[in-house]
Amino acid sequence: MMRLRLRQKGYALATILVLLGVAMFGVGALVTISTLESKISRSQLESVTAYYVAEAGVEDAMWRINNTPAYSSALAGGTLNITYTTTNVPTTNQGYTVTMQSSVSMGAGYATITVVGTNNNGIFTSQRKVQATVFQGATTAPGGNLAFLSGGAFSMTGGSGSVSITGGDLFSNSPISFNSTSINMHGGNIKTPKAYSANSTTLTNVGGVYAQNCSPPPGNGCQTAPASQTPPAFDFASAQTNANTTYTPAQFQSFVQNSGSTVTIPGPITYISGNLSIGNWAKNKTLNITGELVIMGNVSVSSSTGNLVVNVADPGNGKSGIFVSGNISNSGGAWNINGVYYAASNMSFVTGQQFTLNGAFIAGGAISVNPGLTLTINYNVTPVNAVFSGGGQAQALQTDYWEEEY
Repeated sequence: MMRLRLRQKGYALATILVLLGVAMFGVGALVTISTLESKISRSQLESVTAYYVAEAGVEDAMWRINNTPAYSSALAGGTLNITYTTTNVPTTNQGYTVTMQSSVSMGAGYATITVVGTNNNGIFTSQRKVQATVFQGATTAPGGNLAFLSGGAFSMTGGSGSVSITGGDLFSNSPISFNSTSINMHGGNIKTPKAYSANSTTLTNVGGVYAQNCSPPPGNGCQTAPASQTPPAFDFASAQTNANTTYTPAQFQSFVQNSGSTVTIPGPITYISGNLSIGNWAKNKTLNITGELVIMGNVSVSSSTGNLVVNVADPGNGKSGIFVSGNISNSGGAWNINGVYYAASNMSFVTGQQFTLNGAFIAGGAISVNPGLTLTINYNVTPVNAVFSGGGQAQALQTDYWEEEY
C-alpha cells in the first residue's frame, strides 16, 4: 500500500512538472509573440516616420531649386545633377540624402528628385525612399505660334473626336501619335523633336510635319526635327497673393451650388486652394468667368456634369484662362475659353465634351485626347504673352508623381 501511494505521488509530481513546463513554454511563447509584435509595430511606426522625413527632403529640395539661382538655371538648362545629405533634420537622429538630376528623356525643365529618409530610434534604423518628378517652366512666353504646347507626349486616339487648329502649330517635346482620328491644321505645322506617327488618321491642311523620324532627308511634307521647347511656368504664388477672391474647393462647390443656374465669377483673379472635383453638383450650370481661374491642385471633371457650360472672358488686360498647378482630367461640359488653358502637369480629355478655345493649350506634362471630343482652337497670342510676361518672378515647380518604397 505504501509503495502504491509513493508511486501515485510520483505520478502526480511528474504530471505537475509536465504541466508546469507546458505553462512555462506557453508563457515564453506569448512573451516572444508579444515582443515580436511590439517590434513589428515599432518598426512600422519608425518606417512611417522615415517616410515623412523623406517627404521633408523633397520639400527642402524644391525650396532650394526655387531659391537658388544656380539650381534653377541648371534645371532650366537640363544640367541639374546635385546630391547632398543632411543630419539631425528635421530632428535628432533623423536625416535624408537628396539627389536632384535633370531628366534626359523629358528634356530641359524636368528633373527627378530622389530622397532616402532615415530615422534612428537608438535600436535600429528605418529608411524610406520618395521620388518626385518636377517641372519648372521657362520664364517667358513660348516662341512661335504654338496653339498646342505639350511638355510630354501628345496622343489622340479613336472615336468620333476631331481637332481643328487655326493660326498656330501643334508642338510636343515628346513623341506625337495619332490613331484612328482626324485633325485639320488649317496650314499649321505638327512639330516634335522626337518620333511622330499617324495610323488610320485623316490629316487635313497640314503645312508640314517636323519630327525626328522625318530626317534625314526632309521632303514629302516631312521636315527636320525642331529643337525642344520648355513650356512656360505660370506664377501660382503671385496669383494667390493678388487674387481678389479665394475659395477652398468645398467653398467653391457651395458657391456654385447655391448661385442658381447661372454663376458669375467676376475676377480678375479667382483662386481655389486645393484639388477640385467637378461632378453632379455642377450639372446644368453655366459658369461665366472673367479673367483667371487659378486652381492649386488637380482638377477632374466627370461626365455627370450634364449640361455644364463654362465661359471664360478677357477682363481687358489679356490675362485670362484656367490655370491648374497639377493634372487636368476632363470628361464633360462645353467649354468656351478666351485665354490660356494650362496644366503644370498632365492634361487629358476623355470623352463627350466640346472645347472652343481662342488662345492656347499648354501643359508641362503629357496631353491625351481620347474619343468623342470636338476641339476647336483659334490661336491667339495676346493672352499667351499677357499671362507669361512676368519674367524674373518665382517659378512654378510642381510635383508630377510620388513613389515610395522600402
